[in-house]
Amino acid sequence: MRYFFCPGILLVSLLFMQVASSFLRACSICSGFSQSLTFREEAARPQARVIFLAKVANSTLSKDGKGFSLLSIEKLFRKPMALELGKTVRLAQYIPVAETGDAFLLIFADVRDGQVEPYRGVSLKGRQAESYLSAMFDASPLDPVLRLEKVMPFLESPVREVASDAFLEFAKANDATLASVSKKMDATHLRTWILDARVSEERLGLYAYLLGGCGGAGDIDFLMGILRDQGRRSAAAYDGAMIALLRLQPERTWPVVYGLLENQDTSLQLRLACFRSLKAMLLIAESPTDREKIYKAYRVAWQQGELADLSVEELRRTSKWEWTDEILVRYGTKGYEAPVVKRAILRYALTAPQTPTLQKFLDQRKQSEPMVLEEVRESLGLVPVGK
Repeated sequence: MRYFFCPGILLVSLLFMQVASSFLRACSICSGFSQSLTFREEAARPQARVIFLAKVANSTLSKDGKGFSLLSIEKLFRKPMALELGKTVRLAQYIPVAETGDAFLLIFADVRDGQVEPYRGVSLKGRQAESYLSAMFDASPLDPVLRLEKVMPFLESPVREVASDAFLEFAKANDATLASVSKKMDATHLRTWILDARVSEERLGLYAYLLGGCGGAGDIDFLMGILRDQGRRSAAAYDGAMIALLRLQPERTWPVVYGLLENQDTSLQLRLACFRSLKAMLLIAESPTDREKIYKAYRVAWQQGELADLSVEELRRTSKWEWTDEILVRYGTKGYEAPVVKRAILRYALTAPQTPTLQKFLDQRKQSEPMVLEEVRESLGLVPVGK
């Protein structure tokens, strides 16, 4: 898919595509960002052969609505060595000349027959854009932690597009990378951003998460206050706050997590936040003792019932089998009769190491629910689909 400049305006778009290698095990509490490319990822595409920052120096609108524009190159980031490129680039589309001197265009272009062919343009306002782009394009080959260190100062940049791209870099990082880089962040900045009503809610969970790496004893009550607050903005930071607390003061926080998962009055929103926190903690756990505390929380969750399907699936995915008999015996009982829960238990049973008890359970299901059992087997790839 290409991006073109349209008459009268610069069409600013995001590319939607799957880039699986970039999104593998991304931040556990960040969602909805996997298909948006960062500037760095756009620059890694084969067709991004020319990249530059420009201003509209002159433009003419023709009677047919097309016209042309002359772009003055302010900063050239990339071009093929063989390409002759002057200080200006002519586009066969009309783009109005900006009224202010701090308006720029970030241009990604291919080259055909020696001609520059822009396919994506992003409007940027502010000189800080040049500093950020230089840092990002230079950082492409770097270690992920070093790259985020370069991005860090721009998370709340006054240039909206820069701040969005910097946040996207963090949101796409995996938990191990975030745990490492969080130790080098400024706790004062993170607290300020969490409390700032102008900061988007989608960022609050990540900022709370990062506070767990650089915060101190004084942040415990601050983060606990987030969990106690029923407001919408605090709710957006629940999972990040829990992860931060588990990192800063685990001995006080684990009982809180167990209590929230066990208590029937805990809201589903807060219970799900606990669950997302567990997934992140499992990825950054540093000792067997830490992992056992996480699995204890999963056990509490499936015994409580509301998140039984998610909990049992995580136990299956991470090959935790010692509670097999306890899980199987709840199949179809009160609180575990929902189809989604029964299927989760069947997936667990079909994956777990075989025992006489487990085989008896599967034989019973084959007699009573053969179609359901076969569907689950297909979902696991144990039989050819449609056979």
